[in-house]
Amino acid sequence: MLLSAVLHIGDLRFTSLTDDDTAFPSDLQLLERVAGLLQVCSSDLSSALTSDVQYFKGDLITGAQTVEASQQSRDQLAKVIYGRLFSYLVNSTNDYLQGQDDSAGDPALEIGILDIFGFEEVQRNGFEQPNAFMTFRD
Repeated sequence: MLLSAVLHIGDLRFTSLTDDDTAFPSDLQLLERVAGLLQVCSSDLSSALTSDVQYFKGDLITGAQTVEASQQSRDQLAKVIYGRLFSYLVNSTNDYLQGQDDSAGDPALEIGILDIFGFEEVQRNGFEQPNAFMTFRD
C-alpha cells in the first residue's frame, strides 16, 4: 500500500482558488485515495500539504501555503515515504539473509546500495548500468 501511495502522491495537484495563491487540492477523490492508502484522515493530509505551521515564542502559527510550496511538500512527502520503505526492505532482506547464514555457517551475505553521484544524469539507463555496479563478496 505504501508504494501505491507514493505513486498516487505524485499525481496530487494543487490549485489556487483565491487571489493570494493559497493552495487547495484539485482532485478530492485522489486525495481521499491517498489518505486511505496512508491510513490517515484526508483533511489531515490536505492540511499537512497546504499549511505552514511554525512555532514562535511558544505560540503555534499556522498559515496557508502557495501552490508551489504545496507541490514541494507533496514531493518531499513522497521522497520520505519512498526512502523509508526502501530502507525497510533492504534492512529486512539483510536481517533474513543474516539469519540464513548463521545456521549454515557460511560467510555473511548482505545487500548494499551504491549511490553514485551523477548516475541519474545519464540520458538513457539500460539494464547493463545497474549490473555494471554489482559487487559480489566472498
